[in-house]
Amino acid sequence: MVIFVGLGFAVWGIAMLLPSQVTASRSAELKASQARVFQTVTNIEEQTEWRKDIKSVRVHPSGKSWTEETTAGTIIDFEVRHKEQNVRFDIEFVSKQGFSGSWVRVFIPSSNGTMVQITETIEIQNPIFRVMSRIFGFTDKFIDTYLTQLKEAVENR
Repeated sequence: MVIFVGLGFAVWGIAMLLPSQVTASRSAELKASQARVFQTVTNIEEQTEWRKDIKSVRVHPSGKSWTEETTAGTIIDFEVRHKEQNVRFDIEFVSKQGFSGSWVRVFIPSSNGTMVQITETIEIQNPIFRVMSRIFGFTDKFIDTYLTQLKEAVENR
């Protein structure tokens, strides 16, 4: 029992030392035009057609914010921070499950189509979730999954 309590305090101590903010970046070259990739990413109503991890999307009346429910049951609210046609799409997000952050997506023409660069900055309030995020690499895996699904959507339609 003493070992488990000691281990618990050690994990908590490590968790408190970890920064609450994590940033991850990824890029991928897609064989589709800049306009096609941008349209697919910014057409929020159709996200469930190509993102397998999204159960539902509810766009708010302003059209600049929406709520997604993941297949795991996580509810995330999003809002557009900056949108430059075919070039850049920045959003902020927040979840009542203790995290918030932003995504910056940049679309660059390439010889084969479009280079997409994604940078996610996430703030994780719960120290235990910070540890889990580092151990399991949730941020990196999420971006990788997103890019894989986006690639399939724009190259195979």
